[in-house]
Amino acid sequence: MGLLTTIAAAPPQLSSVTEHQPLLRTVRVMSFIDGKMEHSEQVVIEALIKTIPQLRDLPMHLTSAERVSREQLLEELRAISSERLRKQCFIVAVEVALASGHVNEHEDRFAEQLRNALRLDEAYARQVIEIIAAKYGRGR
Repeated sequence: MGLLTTIAAAPPQLSSVTEHQPLLRTVRVMSFIDGKMEHSEQVVIEALIKTIPQLRDLPMHLTSAERVSREQLLEELRAISSERLRKQCFIVAVEVALASGHVNEHEDRFAEQLRNALRLDEAYARQVIEIIAAKYGRGR
């Protein structure tokens, strides 16, 4: 067995039909964290909606999540018990933040707030950021 099949061959184990809500809300809040959505962020969001299992089969009217405040989102994310979903929310947030080609202090600060709300250790968060940064040709 190769690396991919060892780690990711099994179909996604979705625990709830409502998992789309925190994912969409996380994407939306992160995309507007600096007050505007960049074109590159919009492209990434559209790709996420087409590829993430909890999002790709949603009816179109559900893919535009209602606006929630940062505080509301953080409160919602604190309540998530599934470690897989908590990690997934952090990953999509980082993906959107790095898609624009630059990171500002609002995104940086909010990423740390997300990490804390999602109860993820710093080593995991750094690994996610490093990998996604490499995808965009950034980082070390």
